[in-house]
Amino acid sequence: MVQYSKHDISGLMFIYLLLLTIFILPSFGDTYTDNFDTGIDTTYWMIFSNDTLYSVDDTQGDIRFSRSPGGNHVLNVVYLRFIPVVKGDFDVTVDFSNAYINRINGSPGNQVQLNSNVGGQIFSVVRSDEAGFGHNFHVWIDPPGQWQGYQVNTDTAGTLRIQRVGSTVAGYFNTNLIYLDLFNSGDVMHLSFSLQNNGTTDSTSVIFDNFSLNADSIVLNPTGIRDINPKITSFKLQQNFPNPFNPATAIEFSLAQSEFVTLRIYNILGELVSTLVSERLAAGKYEYEWDAGKFAGGVYLYRLQAGEYVEVKKMLLMK
Repeated sequence: MVQYSKHDISGLMFIYLLLLTIFILPSFGDTYTDNFDTGIDTTYWMIFSNDTLYSVDDTQGDIRFSRSPGGNHVLNVVYLRFIPVVKGDFDVTVDFSNAYINRINGSPGNQVQLNSNVGGQIFSVVRSDEAGFGHNFHVWIDPPGQWQGYQVNTDTAGTLRIQRVGSTVAGYFNTNLIYLDLFNSGDVMHLSFSLQNNGTTDSTSVIFDNFSLNADSIVLNPTGIRDINPKITSFKLQQNFPNPFNPATAIEFSLAQSEFVTLRIYNILGELVSTLVSERLAAGKYEYEWDAGKFAGGVYLYRLQAGEYVEVKKMLLMK
């Protein structure tokens, strides 16, 4: 039987959220589907990998991620990222099969994931083999950086799903609800599916297919770059992704108006280690990558200042 983590929600509120998510289906305005029969459409997708041992094959009517054994005991990942911004309610699914993620050499483990950044909070549905837990499904939420809804499961195929209705976000494997909770209704700046060697040197592989997204709005400009929206009304610093990471991660932020902007990285002692931005920028949404290959593993802080707006967030470099 599925065990639901109620977190800080009362029993009555939990039942309400469950009924809301399962039975009150939103009326979506936009739909995008992709079975990858003709490979990766670069208008809508971009590949990211921080390890040359990964390979990506899109020539067989699906997406095949694999990694040969070797390398270092660090966090390594390859993912296919959906470029557009998703607004409002959404329901996203992707099929996976032939998942080979047995943990042999290293820890905590190997993972297959469907990922989202929901208004700045990462919500991922994960199929993994973890030290101390074995083969399982769970939902990863960051912040606060915790597992939710752990279930023992050895399936090598199935459907991963994330759904948001209002401010309620839920994660599923097939039709089984893993976990749901109240989050927010902010824009979804990141959707992806991924294969991750989380501290192992194992060989891993998975096949992804049949991506489907229904949403209130899917925003893409003609060049395939994420929309720069002049109607942004607030400043916002997003949680970096991936997190933890090695060696590179992406940092996103939004500007409500033109400002002189600094985006700086500090170590845990408060010492400046890198400056990503130091210039005046127009209103809009931006993304910058930090390559931390030359830095030691550990917790780092990134600080955005835009006029009087200041925000600081943490991130973890694993080495």
